[in-house]
Amino acid sequence: MRVLVLGGTGFVGRALLRRLSQDGHQLTVLARRPERHRDVLLIPNVTMVETTHFSDLFLRKHIKGQDAVINLIGILHERGKSTFEHAHVGFAHKLVAACSVEGVTRLLHMSALGATRDAPSAYLRSKAEAQALVHGSGLDVTSFAPSVIFGRGDHFVSTFHQMLSVLPMMGVVCPQAQLTPIWLENVVDVMARALLDKASIGQNIELCGSRTYSMLELIRLIGEFVPSHTRLLPLSDGMSRIMARVMGIMPTPLFSMDNYHSLQVPSVCQCVLPYGIKPKSLRSYLVQTLGNGLIRDRYTAMREAAGRNANERVS
Repeated sequence: MRVLVLGGTGFVGRALLRRLSQDGHQLTVLARRPERHRDVLLIPNVTMVETTHFSDLFLRKHIKGQDAVINLIGILHERGKSTFEHAHVGFAHKLVAACSVEGVTRLLHMSALGATRDAPSAYLRSKAEAQALVHGSGLDVTSFAPSVIFGRGDHFVSTFHQMLSVLPMMGVVCPQAQLTPIWLENVVDVMARALLDKASIGQNIELCGSRTYSMLELIRLIGEFVPSHTRLLPLSDGMSRIMARVMGIMPTPLFSMDNYHSLQVPSVCQCVLPYGIKPKSLRSYLVQTLGNGLIRDRYTAMREAAGRNANERVS
């Protein structure tokens, strides 16, 4: 199939391009700064097109002749004119119109778990509105609603791992927030199979991993794979709100007031992944990606405690 992937240079997009390339699809990716994404061009069957803006005519030009479009465009923090309404709802309007005019009916759309019109966060409300819009468009739509996604290149495990590696003490915001993390490769596997599955049309597929954690449990689990020990301080609701307000005004916020509101909605589901896909557990992922380094660090510490040189060999 000829597939246009919007948001293809992002975290999920890169993994999805690799998966779809393996299936032999011809892929087109739109990027504002192609020179920053040269690794994407190394993926077979990928063509990258430079763009400065997603005008109606530009979208129509590159949707024309495609067999399907995949929309992964989304933001987690608002900045200036880049609002949730603009990035999620406004773009969905534009995309539906372009697909309809060019006669491309197959659309895969990334939504979010917990997205409802009355959700406490603007992020979740905008995701719900965009989801309703694409499903009501008359196109052959399949949408996906994942919990937090972990995997190669994520900003979830890696951020907490870095913080736990350097901080002697860390406050945990919204420590009781409920999440069911899902592996990146499980997400793109479902999407790739749904692309060819007519039975998935009209569905919103919820994507969750094998276990639900509280935020505090998640950070403690990641902390098991850090050589140093960080003292974790679960923050009260009031302190979590203060942290959200303070961190939200930073140039590159790690946490914002809208993120706080999103965490008030449990990001959980009890569904079984479709197509017989078995979810990879977060613990097994951490063992594979961080475990070896942790073991080496522990051996080094043991050698130093024993007065041995790190290069010594034990006979």
